[in-house]
Amino acid sequence: MGIQLIPGKVRMSKILGGLIISIALAAPVAMQAQDHQPQEHNDQNNENKRVYDSSHKDYHQWNSQEDSNYHQWLKDKHRKDHDWNKASKKEQQDYWTYRHEHSDSH
Repeated sequence: MGIQLIPGKVRMSKILGGLIISIALAAPVAMQAQDHQPQEHNDQNNENKRVYDSSHKDYHQWNSQEDSNYHQWLKDKHRKDHDWNKASKKEQQDYWTYRHEHSDSH
């Protein structure tokens, strides 16, 4: 009188086991990928933002002072005034390069 396995249940058990293992292995990879999606993260009051500078691989606090510096930089460069989120990737990189080179100028 041994244990009788029903073929459908064995297959379902293998599929379910494989699915659980796949999820367990994929979860840390998905969490790590989420950590490396660095563009902008808003604070609760939306006054301060954390902005990632991909060229220099660091973060900057975007607050009213940084916003003022950015608009002054646009003016100094004779560029049309616009918000940071409307700037091209190249323009954002140019600004961060400038800020790294002149961090205490504003």
